[in-house]
Amino acid sequence: AEIVGSFVSNAILSAYEQYKNNQLTKRNSENDKLTLNK
Repeated sequence: AEIVGSFVSNAILSAYEQYKNNQLTKRNSENDKLTLNK
């Protein structure tokens, strides 16, 4: 049971990391567009 629990928490952590990275990438590309428009 502990093995499954750690596997699930690792999966959640990696999914969260990917989500954070995606949000950062989106924000950066929006900032790039704003910079290009100036």
